Amino acid sequence: MSAFHGFIFSKLHLIGSKSEGPSYFLQQFDYSEIPLEKQAQLWAEDPTLQKALGSKITVSGEIAGGKLRYDKIKPYTPGQHEEMEGHHLKVILQPEAEEIWLNKMPPFPSPKPFDLTLEVTWPYRSIWKGICPTSQIYDFFVEFEDKCIWQWSNGKSFCRH
Repeated sequence: MSAFHGFIFSKLHLIGSKSEGPSYFLQQFDYSEIPLEKQAQLWAEDPTLQKALGSKITVSGEIAGGKLRYDKIKPYTPGQHEEMEGHHLKVILQPEAEEIWLNKMPPFPSPKPFDLTLEVTWPYRSIWKGICPTSQIYDFFVEFEDKCIWQWSNGKSFCRH
Protein backbone atom coordinates (compact mmCIF):
# COMPACT_ATOMS: atom_id res chain seq x y z
CA MET A 1 0.00 0.00 0.00
CA SER A 2 1.42 3.40 -1.02
CA ALA A 3 0.42 6.96 -0.15
CA PHE A 4 -0.32 9.51 -2.88
CA HIS A 5 -0.85 13.21 -2.16
CA GLY A 6 -2.58 15.82 -4.30
CA PHE A 7 -5.73 17.66 -5.35
CA ILE A 8 -8.80 15.65 -6.42
CA PHE A 9 -10.95 16.78 -9.33
CA SER A 10 -13.38 15.19 -11.79
CA LYS A 11 -14.26 15.37 -15.48
CA LEU A 12 -17.42 14.26 -17.22
CA HIS A 13 -16.59 11.01 -19.06
CA LEU A 14 -18.23 9.24 -22.04
CA ILE A 15 -20.43 12.25 -22.79
CA GLY A 16 -23.57 11.39 -24.75
CA SER A 17 -23.48 7.66 -24.00
CA LYS A 18 -25.49 5.58 -21.54
CA SER A 19 -22.30 5.34 -19.45
CA GLU A 20 -21.83 9.12 -19.13
CA GLY A 21 -20.56 9.94 -15.66
CA PRO A 22 -17.69 11.45 -13.69
CA SER A 23 -14.08 10.30 -13.90
CA TYR A 24 -11.86 11.23 -10.97
CA PHE A 25 -8.22 12.32 -11.00
CA LEU A 26 -5.54 13.06 -8.43
CA GLN A 27 -3.33 15.99 -9.46
CA GLN A 28 -0.06 15.50 -7.61
CA PHE A 29 2.21 18.31 -6.42
CA ASP A 30 4.54 17.79 -9.40
CA TYR A 31 1.64 18.52 -11.85
CA SER A 32 1.23 14.85 -12.86
CA GLU A 33 -2.29 13.42 -12.87
CA ILE A 34 -3.29 9.92 -11.83
CA PRO A 35 -6.73 8.60 -12.79
CA LEU A 36 -8.59 7.21 -9.78
CA GLU A 37 -10.55 3.98 -10.13
CA LYS A 38 -13.99 4.68 -8.79
CA GLN A 39 -15.89 2.12 -6.79
CA ALA A 40 -19.23 2.68 -8.52
CA GLN A 41 -20.91 2.06 -11.88
CA LEU A 42 -19.51 3.98 -14.89
CA TRP A 43 -22.41 6.45 -14.89
CA ALA A 44 -22.62 6.85 -11.11
CA GLU A 45 -20.77 9.14 -8.72
CA ASP A 46 -18.38 7.47 -6.28
CA PRO A 47 -19.66 8.67 -2.87
CA THR A 48 -16.20 8.63 -1.24
CA LEU A 49 -14.47 10.48 -4.06
CA GLN A 50 -17.38 12.88 -4.57
CA LYS A 51 -17.15 14.08 -0.95
CA ALA A 52 -13.43 14.87 -1.37
CA LEU A 53 -13.75 16.81 -4.67
CA GLY A 54 -11.96 20.14 -4.78
CA SER A 55 -9.65 19.47 -1.85
CA LYS A 56 -6.14 18.23 -1.12
CA ILE A 57 -6.14 14.60 -0.03
CA THR A 58 -3.91 11.65 0.78
CA VAL A 59 -4.88 8.42 -0.95
CA SER A 60 -3.72 5.03 0.32
CA GLY A 61 -3.79 2.50 -2.48
CA GLU A 62 -2.01 0.89 -5.40
CA ILE A 63 -1.74 1.68 -9.10
CA ALA A 64 -3.13 -1.13 -11.25
CA GLY A 65 -3.97 -0.95 -14.93
CA GLY A 66 -2.96 2.73 -15.11
CA LYS A 67 -5.44 3.76 -12.41
CA LEU A 68 -5.04 4.37 -8.70
CA ARG A 69 -7.17 1.84 -6.85
CA TYR A 70 -7.86 3.51 -3.52
CA ASP A 71 -8.29 1.82 -0.18
CA LYS A 72 -8.52 4.86 2.08
CA ILE A 73 -8.85 8.62 1.51
CA LYS A 74 -8.16 11.27 4.12
CA PRO A 75 -7.60 15.05 4.10
CA TYR A 76 -4.04 16.07 3.25
CA THR A 77 -1.97 17.27 6.21
CA PRO A 78 0.91 19.64 5.34
CA GLY A 79 4.26 18.19 6.33
CA GLN A 80 3.35 14.58 5.59
CA HIS A 81 4.51 14.84 1.99
CA GLU A 82 8.15 13.69 2.10
CA GLU A 83 8.90 14.89 -1.44
CA MET A 84 8.13 18.50 -0.46
CA GLU A 85 10.56 18.59 2.47
CA GLY A 86 13.45 20.91 1.79
CA HIS A 87 11.56 22.72 -0.99
CA HIS A 88 11.61 26.45 -0.49
CA LEU A 89 10.62 29.59 -2.30
CA LYS A 90 13.59 30.72 -4.39
CA VAL A 91 14.32 34.44 -4.08
CA ILE A 92 17.13 36.14 -5.97
CA LEU A 93 17.78 39.86 -5.57
CA GLN A 94 20.44 41.01 -8.01
CA PRO A 95 21.73 44.60 -8.32
CA GLU A 96 23.31 45.63 -11.64
CA ALA A 97 26.70 46.09 -9.94
CA GLU A 98 28.36 44.35 -7.04
CA GLU A 99 28.60 47.64 -5.10
CA ILE A 100 26.24 50.61 -5.32
CA TRP A 101 27.06 53.85 -3.52
CA LEU A 102 24.18 55.99 -2.35
CA ASN A 103 24.41 59.47 -0.91
CA LYS A 104 21.77 60.30 1.68
CA MET A 105 21.65 63.86 0.39
CA PRO A 106 20.02 64.20 -3.03
CA PRO A 107 22.60 65.52 -5.52
CA PHE A 108 21.71 67.91 -8.31
CA PRO A 109 21.06 66.88 -11.02
CA SER A 110 19.22 63.68 -10.06
CA PRO A 111 21.32 60.61 -9.24
CA LYS A 112 21.82 58.00 -11.93
CA PRO A 113 19.19 55.24 -11.57
CA PHE A 114 20.33 51.66 -11.22
CA ASP A 115 18.66 48.32 -11.94
CA LEU A 116 17.65 45.96 -9.17
CA THR A 117 16.23 42.63 -10.34
CA LEU A 118 13.98 40.52 -8.10
CA GLU A 119 13.27 36.96 -9.19
CA VAL A 120 10.88 34.89 -7.08
CA THR A 121 9.98 31.34 -8.10
CA TRP A 122 8.20 28.36 -6.61
CA PRO A 123 9.15 25.56 -9.00
CA TYR A 124 6.84 23.03 -7.38
CA ARG A 125 3.11 22.39 -7.73
CA SER A 126 1.07 24.35 -5.23
CA ILE A 127 -2.62 24.65 -4.58
CA TRP A 128 -3.00 27.59 -2.23
CA LYS A 129 -6.03 28.78 -0.31
CA GLY A 130 -5.92 31.83 1.88
CA ILE A 131 -6.43 35.54 2.27
CA CYS A 132 -3.94 38.28 1.41
CA PRO A 133 -4.65 41.39 3.47
CA THR A 134 -2.90 43.64 0.92
CA SER A 135 -1.48 43.49 -2.57
CA GLN A 136 1.94 44.53 -1.21
CA ILE A 137 3.90 41.42 -0.38
CA TYR A 138 7.50 42.71 -0.37
CA ASP A 139 9.19 46.02 0.30
CA PHE A 140 12.75 47.28 -0.15
CA PHE A 141 14.56 49.95 1.79
CA VAL A 142 18.03 51.44 2.14
CA GLU A 143 19.41 52.22 5.58
CA PHE A 144 22.22 54.55 6.53
CA GLU A 145 23.44 54.61 10.13
CA ASP A 146 20.35 52.65 11.24
CA LYS A 147 17.95 55.11 9.58
CA CYS A 148 15.82 54.43 6.52
CA ILE A 149 16.88 56.87 3.79
CA TRP A 150 14.87 55.30 0.95
CA GLN A 151 11.89 52.93 0.79
CA TRP A 152 10.47 51.47 -2.41
CA SER A 153 6.84 51.58 -1.21
CA ASN A 154 7.04 55.22 -0.07
CA GLY A 155 4.33 57.17 -1.92
CA LYS A 156 2.76 54.07 -3.52
CA SER A 157 -0.79 52.85 -2.96
CA PHE A 158 -1.78 49.20 -2.52
CA CYS A 159 -5.13 47.43 -2.70
CA ARG A 160 -6.61 46.29 0.59
CA HIS A 161 -8.61 43.13 1.03
